Amino acid sequence: MSAIELINSGLNHFGLEVRRVPGRPLAPMYRDPLSAIRSVRMQQPAAIEAALDSCVIFNGLSLSRTGWHPYVAAGREFIAGTSQSYRGSILERYHLAWQPIDGLSALIGASKGPSSLAEFPPYVMHAPWFNVLPEQRLKGIAKIARRENAAFGGQEMTIVEGHGLQGPVSSRKGEVEYGRLISVLRSLQHRGYDRTHGDIAVQILKRGEAYRFRLAHGHHRAAALAALGYAVAPCTPRMLIDRDDVDNWPQVSNGTWSIKQALAYFDHHFDFDSLAWARKLGLAYEVDALAS
Repeated sequence: MSAIELINSGLNHFGLEVRRVPGRPLAPMYRDPLSAIRSVRMQQPAAIEAALDSCVIFNGLSLSRTGWHPYVAAGREFIAGTSQSYRGSILERYHLAWQPIDGLSALIGASKGPSSLAEFPPYVMHAPWFNVLPEQRLKGIAKIARRENAAFGGQEMTIVEGHGLQGPVSSRKGEVEYGRLISVLRSLQHRGYDRTHGDIAVQILKRGEAYRFRLAHGHHRAAALAALGYAVAPCTPRMLIDRDDVDNWPQVSNGTWSIKQALAYFDHHFDFDSLAWARKLGLAYEVDALAS
């Protein structure tokens, strides 16, 4: 059996098939997160078969069928035919409804991080296990935003126009994010999932025997898969964050985050009810029943 057949033998169980272009080898797929991390630490390529029900983003919003994420909701809405453009879509409503004012409130829950994050804009999205300080991350995100905007039609757009995972955003930034999502969604519908374009990147959070896959790159692909009803996604593990190692997390060691704050934020990824939160903002409605 070939490598691609071995991968599909696992993913087909969940309704996901991958394709590849000849000459571009795919990273071996693991179902056990720890095995994938061990391979990465040995500088060997590895991918994890990540359950979308366990995928979350920096603020706790979830791709789970019992959770809520604006890209997933917008994708389901598009599939159902209830909205076919950014204007009037659930994504636009989300950008208008959720507009955190700083890097602390962006975490959804002011007790989940240090007060110093309130000195930074909401798109900083800092975490206690990062190796860089908030001010360093600020510069990096600005560069990434400019590059991604240019790649999808917003050549002169900067981070000033917002970050697609929350408001406020300019109308054209919203259009760019919606267009990216629908483009990926249509590609998956017509051509399937092609791993040769790169796997979704995640940080693996471990609490006892439970895991969460925190999206680092590939939000649109992951959300499109979830909107289409897939159960798993091929992901590249970037790092393992074990709750028991909190004392050694870089931003805890340097005093930026306290242990209490770091653990509260970590647990937020596991315990936050994103669907209830979205309902309070009037964002979750009947189209989300397509997830069940």
